[in-house]
Amino acid sequence: MSLKHISKKEKELFSQGKLSVYLFEQKDIPFLVLDFGEGFSIDMSFDTSKFDEKFRKEWMASDANVITLFLVEASTGILEGMRLIAVGFADEFREICARQNGKQGIERQVRLIQTAFTTREMMEHARTCTRFGT
Repeated sequence: MSLKHISKKEKELFSQGKLSVYLFEQKDIPFLVLDFGEGFSIDMSFDTSKFDEKFRKEWMASDANVITLFLVEASTGILEGMRLIAVGFADEFREICARQNGKQGIERQVRLIQTAFTTREMMEHARTCTRFGT
């Protein structure tokens, strides 16, 4: 996650606050939606067609469920926060990604989906969610 003028509160929420991670899917494109609370959230799509074939096969066969999040100040490139999470829906996430194999035009579909759904709507229509924090 790369942002300009990261506030102290955003750093705190990112690094130590409660976090809800949602899995939203449209047209075989998974979106991870990260909600750090207090109106601080982001959605991101995942496109395995960008992987080389060897890496894609290894990643799809993996049983890992860990995601490392980085918060970077866009104007300087300085790492402002880092967080390691383990999602409970890794298998379901990979199943959706497997359906992308051989598809084209994923970037165009992502833009259309992000135009049609707000981040909040993605949370409301998510397939599943994993929560972290106190």
